[in-house]
Amino acid sequence: MTAFRTSRKFDIIFILVLALFVVWCAFHRVAIGDKIFFLSYHPNAETIKIADEADFTTTGRTLFYRTNPQFETASEITAQCDIERLGCLSPKGQTFILDDPSKPNQTLVTAAHEMLHLAYERLSSNKKDELEPLLDQAVAQNAILGINGELESEKTPEDRRDEAHSLLGTEYKNLPPELETYYSTYFSDRWKILKAAASEN
Repeated sequence: MTAFRTSRKFDIIFILVLALFVVWCAFHRVAIGDKIFFLSYHPNAETIKIADEADFTTTGRTLFYRTNPQFETASEITAQCDIERLGCLSPKGQTFILDDPSKPNQTLVTAAHEMLHLAYERLSSNKKDELEPLLDQAVAQNAILGINGELESEKTPEDRRDEAHSLLGTEYKNLPPELETYYSTYFSDRWKILKAAASEN
């Protein structure tokens, strides 16, 4: 029986198409991962309630759900989050949030804070470069309110900007107009989070 063989031209085209497909998948790996995740993910009632109260936009809500948030006790937060006391975004992209029934606004603000960490992580290098002077300006504008103290433990400039991105978006109202517009990507009404943060101080 004669073995089936493809032509050399076909083999070359097949390899090129396969290579292009692999490159395309690598370039779109985040979007592909999201689609696979959301095929089986269904947020629970607490997660939906938090997203509603935070008044996330569709983009903000999608990012929040993508972190598969877990609302935990203080001991579990200590186990999962190293030095963070209120919550964290794990290296695998999952959020752990302290759920203290006596401080619902704290839970709300922490959830928004961690969502913004994922948002920053996913920004392109160009977008991060564009935001850098705005974040620096906002930190300077709010220095009197103590934001530098909240950032002093960050080890690198990138870590500092990442944390500033979350802090400014959830706790500080005095921002450059361009930065305020940027945060509207994630919040329909950012003042709701600011009000919740102020109530915890």
